Order: sequence, then C-alpha cells, then structure tokens
Amino acid sequence: MENRLKYLRKYLRLTQSQFAEVLCMKQNSYSQIESGNVSLTDKNKYLLENKYHLTPGWLDGNDVDMFVKGDAIAGIIEKSTPITNKERLREQILDELVEQRLELQNDSVSMSREVFEQISRLTETVLSQQRTIESMQEQNKKFLAQKENTARCVHVSGSDISMQDTKNQNIK
Repeated sequence: MENRLKYLRKYLRLTQSQFAEVLCMKQNSYSQIESGNVSLTDKNKYLLENKYHLTPGWLDGNDVDMFVKGDAIAGIIEKSTPITNKERLREQILDELVEQRLELQNDSVSMSREVFEQISRLTETVLSQQRTIESMQEQNKKFLAQKENTARCVHVSGSDISMQDTKNQNIK
C-alpha cells in the first residue's frame, strides 16, 4: 500500500506536507505511513478514496483502475492535477508561442482579405465602366441608325438633299 500511496501523492503532484494536511496529520507522521513503518488507518483510506474518487481496493494493491470509472469528478481529477511551477511556466511559454503563431496567421489572412476586397472593388469598377461603354455604344448605334433612316426617307421622297447634306445640316 505504501507504494500506491506514494504513487497517488506524486500523481497528484502534492508534497508530503500537503498530503499530510489532507489526512489532518503532520508531515513526519505521514512520512512514516508512506515508508511503511506505520499503517494507514481505514478511516484515512476511506477519506482518500472519497476525496480523490479512487476505486475501493486500489490503495490496498488490488488490480483495479486507480479512479472510479464513469465518475465525472474522477475524470476531472485524473486530467487536472496540480502542476509544478516549471510545468506551469512551460505551459505559459507554449501558450504564448501558439498565440503569437495564431496572430501571425490572422495578420496574413487579414492582408489577403484586404487584397481580395481591393481586387473585388476594382473588378466591380471595371465591369461598371464596361457596361457604361456598351450602353453608350448601343445608344450611338441607335442614333446612327435613326439618322441613316431619316436620310433614306428624304432621298426616297425625291429631294435633292444628299446624305452628306443631312450629315452637315443635321436634318432629321
């Protein structure tokens, strides 16, 4: 049991003093239990099993899972044990590096969006101008067709006015 007790304490990343506090005893008394010189009382065993959601019998060395299966709190304890300062610092550094990397990616995405939006605006402007030009060309064709039609009508009526005259005098 002493090996399981020490394993649990180290798994939870607690010092002997911290673990002794959980059991409401002094560090040297706990040290005697962990080293096997003194037995862990059933009361303290029960306290640890309930507090940390341990599978009954695990502390005694039985071949069972450490934490109660399907117990939500046991799952949280299993995944969120206290970490040392060194590990906390490592996590902070990694978090900062990941954050910086994400910011760089976001900046490049933002720039790409800006370029895309500028290209889109320019494309819309060009298309608008092209439609205006096409519209003006269509109006010009109608005007010329109307003018030509007027000139034919004048010529057919027997007038001596030539096509050149109609152009020069803007006869309709």
